[in-house]
Amino acid sequence: MGLAAPLAAALIALSGCAHEKLYGEPVPDGCHADSARGSEACMGWWIDRTKMLAYPELHDAELSRYVDRVANRVAHAAGDHREWHVRIVDIADVQAEANIWTTLYVTRGALTRMRDEAELAGVLGHEIGHVMAGHLRDAIIENARGVREQSRDLDSLRDDESQADELAVQYVGRAGYDVMGVERMLRAFAAGDPPDDPDRGGDPHPRWNPRIARVQAFAMHFHGGETNVAEYARHVAGLAVGEDPRLDAVLGKTVIFAKLGIAIDLPPGFTYAIAVDNAVSVSFNDDNDVSLRVIAARGEPAMKFGPDHAFTTVRVRDQLFLIDATGVDRADLVAKLRAAIRAPTTKELRKLVPQRLDATAKRALWPDAPPDSTGPNLTWSMG
Repeated sequence: MGLAAPLAAALIALSGCAHEKLYGEPVPDGCHADSARGSEACMGWWIDRTKMLAYPELHDAELSRYVDRVANRVAHAAGDHREWHVRIVDIADVQAEANIWTTLYVTRGALTRMRDEAELAGVLGHEIGHVMAGHLRDAIIENARGVREQSRDLDSLRDDESQADELAVQYVGRAGYDVMGVERMLRAFAAGDPPDDPDRGGDPHPRWNPRIARVQAFAMHFHGGETNVAEYARHVAGLAVGEDPRLDAVLGKTVIFAKLGIAIDLPPGFTYAIAVDNAVSVSFNDDNDVSLRVIAARGEPAMKFGPDHAFTTVRVRDQLFLIDATGVDRADLVAKLRAAIRAPTTKELRKLVPQRLDATAKRALWPDAPPDSTGPNLTWSMG
């Protein structure tokens, strides 16, 4: 069953005709408002185009091919023979998410929590389960009807998560993987959460105890299977663990986006500078605020700023370096910061060394807390 007609028509119309572009990519044939093929495939393409404006993608061709291969093996075992693709999001948070069609999203942080291919198959199987069970399609339809809050209560959302867990076990087993990889993946993602497993409040995911117990019970129907520990370790060996200082960093009075090849020596008057989420926030004299950020160049048409902002962009290959300022001196600050752009020095780059994954080191599995936990855990917050 396709999307609710009014929502599909409205969003597909935003994409323009088949010969136009949306955020730098040609709109696929048939994905315009007059096409009879206006479908979940078109909606999935549109969602992916807009979603990836907000997230930095990790560009590692070999790792991407490997993760895609595992996803397709699991999807085919589920009886779906479409071509699936996984985008690896270059953030430290431990997250995974599904699109309405055949695109999945998994973060670098999630990949560094796992230790074998069966665990990777587990998280991908969970997200594929959401798609196969129609959970995302139902959510979009209900949003279009304006009844999402009334019809999808917390118990229903948690039931969806439990169903996706069980489907993950089923798909992983059919694909020839060790089904206990699903349990290990859940325990790895939950590491850092309280061991007494308190009520999760408004979180749409069930408590860990019943969630893991259901997976254990369902896994008893399967025996054996591959883990491919060495193969997984080989592909993720180069990943950074935690925040990658090469994405953004503050060294004294200098802001550095090493992967982009940009450094800025901050002019006098700045109060503080904080690097977080692929951006640096800077305050000047407590009266002016500046955001320094990297976005995909194709997202430039989507940038909208009010009259209280001054901004400029610098294009570097397929990315944009954005300087956005508010406050009384915003235009002057933007001009000064743009003029201060330079290349990072070798000495600066040597200080920006990420922590690399050691796949042989002992890791925490829930309910044990990580031995070096330094902040809040953000497990499975994407769906």
